[in-house]
Amino acid sequence: MLQYAQQRAVGYPTFPGNIEALSIPSSSPERSHESTPTTTATPISPPPSTIQHLETSPKTAKSKRRQTLAACRPCRKRKSRCDGARPRCNTCLDKATPCNYSVEEGKTQQQASREELRAYKTVVRMLRKASATDTTLILTHLKTHDDVNEAVKFILEDTRLHGSAIMTCA
Repeated sequence: MLQYAQQRAVGYPTFPGNIEALSIPSSSPERSHESTPTTTATPISPPPSTIQHLETSPKTAKSKRRQTLAACRPCRKRKSRCDGARPRCNTCLDKATPCNYSVEEGKTQQQASREELRAYKTVVRMLRKASATDTTLILTHLKTHDDVNEAVKFILEDTRLHGSAIMTCA
Protein backbone atom coordinates (compact mmCIF):
# COMPACT_ATOMS: atom_id res chain seq x y z
CA MET A 1 0.00 0.00 0.00
CA LEU A 2 1.24 3.54 -0.72
CA GLN A 3 2.81 5.45 2.10
CA TYR A 4 1.94 9.15 2.50
CA ALA A 5 4.04 11.52 4.53
CA GLN A 6 2.23 13.30 7.34
CA GLN A 7 1.91 17.01 6.56
CA ARG A 8 -0.42 19.67 7.80
CA ALA A 9 -2.24 21.55 5.09
CA VAL A 10 -0.66 25.01 5.14
CA GLY A 11 -2.86 28.05 4.62
CA TYR A 12 -6.13 26.16 4.90
CA PRO A 13 -8.48 26.38 7.88
CA THR A 14 -9.20 23.25 9.85
CA PHE A 15 -12.73 22.13 9.11
CA PRO A 16 -14.35 18.82 8.15
CA GLY A 17 -13.96 19.57 4.44
CA ASN A 18 -10.18 19.93 4.81
CA ILE A 19 -7.94 17.41 3.10
CA GLU A 20 -6.83 16.16 6.53
CA ALA A 21 -10.30 14.81 7.18
CA LEU A 22 -10.18 12.97 3.86
CA SER A 23 -6.70 11.49 4.35
CA ILE A 24 -5.78 7.87 3.77
CA PRO A 25 -4.03 6.16 6.67
CA SER A 26 -0.64 4.66 5.89
CA SER A 27 -1.10 1.50 7.91
CA SER A 28 -3.10 -1.45 6.67
CA PRO A 29 -6.19 -2.57 8.64
CA GLU A 30 -4.38 -5.55 10.17
CA ARG A 31 -1.66 -3.25 11.64
CA SER A 32 -4.12 -0.69 13.02
CA HIS A 33 -3.56 -1.92 16.63
CA GLU A 34 0.00 -0.55 16.59
CA SER A 35 0.62 2.84 18.13
CA THR A 36 1.97 4.45 14.97
CA PRO A 37 0.43 7.81 14.22
CA THR A 38 -1.84 8.03 11.22
CA THR A 39 -0.54 10.08 8.38
CA THR A 40 -2.41 12.38 6.04
CA ALA A 41 -2.13 13.04 2.35
CA THR A 42 -0.62 16.24 1.08
CA PRO A 43 -3.08 18.80 -0.29
CA ILE A 44 -3.97 18.25 -3.92
CA SER A 45 -4.53 21.89 -4.80
CA PRO A 46 -1.68 24.43 -4.75
CA PRO A 47 -1.50 27.14 -2.08
CA PRO A 48 -3.70 30.24 -2.64
CA SER A 49 -0.80 32.43 -3.84
CA THR A 50 -0.13 30.00 -6.70
CA ILE A 51 -3.83 29.87 -7.62
CA GLN A 52 -3.99 33.65 -7.95
CA HIS A 53 -0.90 33.63 -10.16
CA LEU A 54 -2.37 30.93 -12.41
CA GLU A 55 -5.68 32.77 -12.77
CA THR A 56 -3.99 35.95 -13.94
CA SER A 57 -1.56 34.36 -16.37
CA PRO A 58 -2.48 35.06 -20.00
CA LYS A 59 -2.23 31.41 -21.05
CA THR A 60 -4.86 30.11 -18.64
CA ALA A 61 -7.14 33.14 -18.39
CA LYS A 62 -10.42 32.65 -20.19
CA SER A 63 -11.18 35.33 -22.73
CA LYS A 64 -14.57 36.89 -22.23
CA ARG A 65 -17.16 36.46 -24.93
CA ARG A 66 -17.50 39.66 -26.89
CA GLN A 67 -20.88 41.19 -26.21
CA THR A 68 -23.07 41.91 -29.23
CA LEU A 69 -24.27 45.49 -29.47
CA ALA A 70 -27.69 44.53 -30.82
CA ALA A 71 -29.25 41.21 -31.71
CA CYS A 72 -31.26 40.73 -34.88
CA ARG A 73 -35.05 40.61 -34.70
CA PRO A 74 -35.40 36.82 -35.16
CA CYS A 75 -32.82 36.08 -32.42
CA ARG A 76 -34.55 38.54 -30.08
CA LYS A 77 -37.89 36.90 -30.79
CA ARG A 78 -36.67 33.35 -30.13
CA LYS A 79 -34.38 34.57 -27.28
CA SER A 80 -31.29 32.94 -28.71
CA ARG A 81 -27.71 34.16 -28.74
CA CYS A 82 -26.94 36.37 -31.71
CA ASP A 83 -23.38 37.10 -32.82
CA GLY A 84 -24.43 40.37 -34.48
CA ALA A 85 -22.84 39.53 -37.84
CA ARG A 86 -24.24 41.54 -40.71
CA PRO A 87 -26.03 41.21 -43.08
CA ARG A 88 -26.99 37.79 -41.59
CA CYS A 89 -25.97 36.40 -38.22
CA ASN A 90 -24.70 32.83 -37.94
CA THR A 91 -27.78 31.70 -36.01
CA CYS A 92 -30.08 32.83 -38.82
CA LEU A 93 -27.76 31.25 -41.39
CA ASP A 94 -27.88 27.92 -39.53
CA LYS A 95 -31.67 28.05 -39.17
CA ALA A 96 -32.17 29.37 -42.75
CA THR A 97 -34.30 32.28 -41.56
CA PRO A 98 -34.30 35.85 -42.86
CA CYS A 99 -32.18 38.15 -40.68
CA ASN A 100 -32.89 41.84 -40.15
CA TYR A 101 -31.87 44.36 -37.54
CA SER A 102 -33.96 47.08 -35.90
CA VAL A 103 -30.93 49.30 -35.26
CA GLU A 104 -28.07 50.69 -37.29
CA GLU A 105 -24.72 48.96 -37.15
CA GLY A 106 -22.60 50.17 -34.24
CA LYS A 107 -25.55 51.20 -32.04
CA THR A 108 -27.11 49.38 -29.14
CA GLN A 109 -30.82 48.76 -28.79
CA GLN A 110 -30.88 51.19 -25.88
CA GLN A 111 -29.22 53.97 -27.89
CA ALA A 112 -31.72 53.48 -30.72
CA SER A 113 -34.63 53.61 -28.25
CA ARG A 114 -33.33 56.87 -26.75
CA GLU A 115 -32.98 58.45 -30.20
CA GLU A 116 -36.49 57.38 -31.12
CA LEU A 117 -37.86 58.84 -27.89
CA ARG A 118 -36.11 62.17 -28.64
CA ALA A 119 -37.65 62.15 -32.12
CA TYR A 120 -41.14 61.58 -30.72
CA LYS A 121 -40.66 64.43 -28.25
CA THR A 122 -39.55 66.68 -31.11
CA VAL A 123 -42.64 65.77 -33.16
CA VAL A 124 -44.96 66.51 -30.24
CA ARG A 125 -43.29 69.92 -29.69
CA MET A 126 -43.57 70.69 -33.41
CA LEU A 127 -47.25 69.75 -33.52
CA ARG A 128 -48.00 71.90 -30.48
CA LYS A 129 -46.37 74.98 -32.01
CA ALA A 130 -47.44 74.45 -35.63
CA SER A 131 -50.27 76.13 -37.44
CA ALA A 132 -53.04 74.09 -39.05
CA THR A 133 -51.32 73.98 -42.47
CA ASP A 134 -47.95 73.10 -40.92
CA THR A 135 -49.61 70.36 -38.86
CA THR A 136 -50.92 68.81 -42.07
CA LEU A 137 -47.43 68.84 -43.61
CA ILE A 138 -45.90 67.32 -40.49
CA LEU A 139 -48.49 64.53 -40.40
CA THR A 140 -47.90 63.87 -44.12
CA HIS A 141 -44.17 63.37 -43.44
CA LEU A 142 -44.92 61.09 -40.47
CA LYS A 143 -47.22 58.93 -42.61
CA THR A 144 -44.80 58.61 -45.53
CA HIS A 145 -41.75 57.56 -43.47
CA ASP A 146 -41.52 54.35 -41.45
CA ASP A 147 -38.84 55.69 -39.09
CA VAL A 148 -39.65 58.65 -36.84
CA ASN A 149 -36.03 59.88 -36.90
CA GLU A 150 -36.10 59.92 -40.68
CA ALA A 151 -39.45 61.75 -40.69
CA VAL A 152 -38.09 64.44 -38.34
CA LYS A 153 -35.10 64.98 -40.66
CA PHE A 154 -37.40 65.47 -43.63
CA ILE A 155 -39.69 67.78 -41.63
CA LEU A 156 -36.72 69.96 -40.68
CA GLU A 157 -35.53 70.04 -44.33
CA ASP A 158 -38.97 70.85 -45.77
CA THR A 159 -38.74 74.32 -47.33
CA ARG A 160 -42.47 74.91 -46.86
CA LEU A 161 -41.97 74.82 -43.09
CA HIS A 162 -38.94 77.14 -42.86
CA GLY A 163 -39.56 80.28 -40.90
CA SER A 164 -42.41 78.84 -38.89
CA ALA A 165 -42.35 78.44 -35.12
CA ILE A 166 -41.70 74.69 -35.31
CA MET A 167 -38.08 75.14 -36.38
CA THR A 168 -37.21 76.29 -32.85
CA CYS A 169 -38.28 72.86 -31.51
CA ALA A 170 -35.45 70.90 -33.06
